[in-house]
Amino acid sequence: MGAQGCYASGDGFEAHIEAPAAHVVDGTGAGDAFAAGIVYGRLAGWTFEPSVRLGCAAGALATTALGATEGIGGLTDVLALAGLE
Repeated sequence: MGAQGCYASGDGFEAHIEAPAAHVVDGTGAGDAFAAGIVYGRLAGWTFEPSVRLGCAAGALATTALGATEGIGGLTDVLALAGLE
């Protein structure tokens, strides 16, 4: 859903999650970053909802610079944008 976030359904959670605000420069890699955030959260033992929120934040940050990874920064940046710090 791009700038409108995502609709997530799984493991006892089903809802629309808003995308964090980001100044979009380039969408390259946003979907991959979104998926990576969810995978990271699940592998870390998180429940589904915060994992998806992390994915939304990673995807949003990926759009803030040219290229697939430059805008993401580190885990601390993604956690902060997701409100999961």
